[in-house]
Amino acid sequence: MNVKKIIAAFAAAALGASLTLTPSAIENVQANEQEIATYSRDDWYGYYDEDSWYGAGQLGEEQYATLTEEQKSDYFKVVLSPGAHASVSDMNTGKPAEIINGCYVWKAFEYMYIYVTPEVYEDNFVYVNSYLFDVKLNGDGSNYGNPMYIGDYPYQEMTVWVGLPDPIDAAGYNSFPQSKQSHYAKVTVSGAAYCAFDKVDYYFENATYYLLKNQRVYFGLSTEDYPYYDMYLNGVKLDLFLNGDSTNYIYPYWITDTDTELTVTLKRKALGDNSGSIGGDYAGNNNNIGSAPSQADPTRNNGITGFSGAPAISVPVTANSSAASAIKKIGKKNITVTADGEGITKDILSAFKSNKKAQSLTVKYSSTLKIEISKDDISGELTTLDFTKGSSFLSAKKISSFQQLKNSEKVIQLNFTNDGNFGGVDKVTVKSYVGSKLSGKTADIYEYKDGKLVRIGSSKINASGFVDFKTDHYGKFVIAIV
Repeated sequence: MNVKKIIAAFAAAALGASLTLTPSAIENVQANEQEIATYSRDDWYGYYDEDSWYGAGQLGEEQYATLTEEQKSDYFKVVLSPGAHASVSDMNTGKPAEIINGCYVWKAFEYMYIYVTPEVYEDNFVYVNSYLFDVKLNGDGSNYGNPMYIGDYPYQEMTVWVGLPDPIDAAGYNSFPQSKQSHYAKVTVSGAAYCAFDKVDYYFENATYYLLKNQRVYFGLSTEDYPYYDMYLNGVKLDLFLNGDSTNYIYPYWITDTDTELTVTLKRKALGDNSGSIGGDYAGNNNNIGSAPSQADPTRNNGITGFSGAPAISVPVTANSSAASAIKKIGKKNITVTADGEGITKDILSAFKSNKKAQSLTVKYSSTLKIEISKDDISGELTTLDFTKGSSFLSAKKISSFQQLKNSEKVIQLNFTNDGNFGGVDKVTVKSYVGSKLSGKTADIYEYKDGKLVRIGSSKINASGFVDFKTDHYGKFVIAIV
């Protein structure tokens, strides 16, 4: 059974004449050949002849190599970055069938469901090739996803990646080949204006960066500067409006494929200024930000929807701004910042406490350690908190001597070098990465004091591989996965 080959003109125009460039965030993702190789013929969903692998739902490299060139054109390779998932409907059972990273998928399925868990969605975007893919919460709340039509997918590979579109400076941009440069737009913001991003822990002001196209950004001014300046984008005045917590005036803008250079400038307000302005679909109470679905972009199914009224935005921390100043601008309940050498300073905590909208502050010390502080746990005089980790305090021999640990699947040691409590913060939540493959398992939490292990509780490992526990003081802690 051959899949009908219809290479739509609009798809070719949108994705270009050659394979879409794989973003740097996942260039090193490799196919999981070991997992694919363990499948038997009966495990492959779809239809196939006994004498050929053609018609199997997904193929490994070895099986794919046995096909004719014509048969190969009915498959495409799927590369999934960490945190990304995809599935198709099993033709034998009708149930969802998970796609293995690096396999070749049969186009006869017509639709592929691309999704991430709620934990991953909270801090990331989902991209198909270099296009932002619109995902929505499904009916039972278990994931954020959307189906994508693959019946006439015109290329040999599809990359689904999860991450954040990092801005690139001039040196980085100039190091790219021209084909990769075409995915970026030059964005210059001058004076007191800033450019901020969805879900991303940075913003920049009075600087130039190259930003990945097909994403939404916000150009804005603080309430202090707004009375004195008008904002212009490429020489045309913008209609700014007050955001949700009344701390910034903002203008949301979708960077399209046709944008090559965006320049934001400010002019002193003057009486009788009748300059033209951009507003329309981007301002007021519009429900859609960015383009409506179009045949020019088959991977962006529904644009960016659900922007109602004047939302709160995140204006996070960068090396160009003080953490405390940035936190005061953030209009979200949950704020995430990256810890610097000074730790969680008194100024940061004070800014968080004074932010009326913010309810929790998460500080990333590394990819494996986060500290979360709830505003409800701030009750006294604040002081700087520093969760710098020291070296391990238990040797392998010592671990095996503890009855509680010797049968554990994995043991993690957290040695916080400071002593005592947290001053005006009653307690914090420590989040430690133990591995996503251990998701769903139980971890026992101990404190190591005076040569003994004192059990302080247990916690389930979440889908992202993190386990968390609360403490009201620094110390030496042991996480044992049972």
